[in-house]
Amino acid sequence: MVPSRWARGSGLFSWTSTRIRGRELFGCRCLVSERLRTTIAEILTRFRAERDWSLRELAERSGLSIAYLSELERGRKLPTLEVLDRLAAAFGMTTAEFFGALAGQLGRMEAVSEGCDLWRGLEAEDRQELLRYADYLRWRRARLGRGSSGSSDEA
Repeated sequence: MVPSRWARGSGLFSWTSTRIRGRELFGCRCLVSERLRTTIAEILTRFRAERDWSLRELAERSGLSIAYLSELERGRKLPTLEVLDRLAAAFGMTTAEFFGALAGQLGRMEAVSEGCDLWRGLEAEDRQELLRYADYLRWRRARLGRGSSGSSDEA
C-alpha cells in the first residue's frame, strides 16, 4: 500500500488517495477519531499514573490485555464503548464520570487549537499586542473579583 502524493480536505475530514496493487482507492480519514484517540490515550495515561498502576495492574482490573492497553495509551486504537465502560469501572468511576473527564480534556484541546489559530498569520508585533490585551483582561477580571470563571461577554 503506497500513499499517493496528495491529500485534500480540511476540518473534520481529510480525503486521501491510496494506491494498492496499481489501483487508486479513495478514502476518508476522520480527524475527529484521531483527536479522540489522542485524548483517550492522555486520560488513560494520567489516570494510571495518578494511581501508580502498571499496565499489568490496569489489565487485571479491567480484563483487557496489556498489549491492547498499550495500543490505547499510544493512541493507536480507538476503543469501543464497552471497553471504555470497563476502563471506567477499573478506575472506580462511573461511565458518566469517565466521559466527563474525556469531554473536559477535549475542551482543553479545542481551546489550544483555537489559540494556535489566533497566532497564525500574525506579525511579532501583533502577537505582543494580543498578549498585552490578554494580560489586561486577566487584570480586569481579577479587579472585578470574577476570577477566571466570569463571563467574557462584557467589554
